Amino acid sequence: MLDAIAAAGLRLNERPFTPAEAYAAREAFVTSASQSVQPVVRIDGKPVGNGRPGPVALALRRAFHRHAEFS
Repeated sequence: MLDAIAAAGLRLNERPFTPAEAYAAREAFVTSASQSVQPVVRIDGKPVGNGRPGPVALALRRAFHRHAEFS
């Protein structure tokens, strides 16, 4: 995943966050070895951003799959 983030020209900032920050996010996703990149569209029943997968999550999902395919 770190390679996909770098290839997309993004930087990673891992830190604790509050529920209020999560509710106010433009987009959100979770990632793991078994899920690749899974967009989060609702938190506690409240929409994240516009309630649809965001462009960063979708781009990272594509980059992850391209990287995994050629690695």
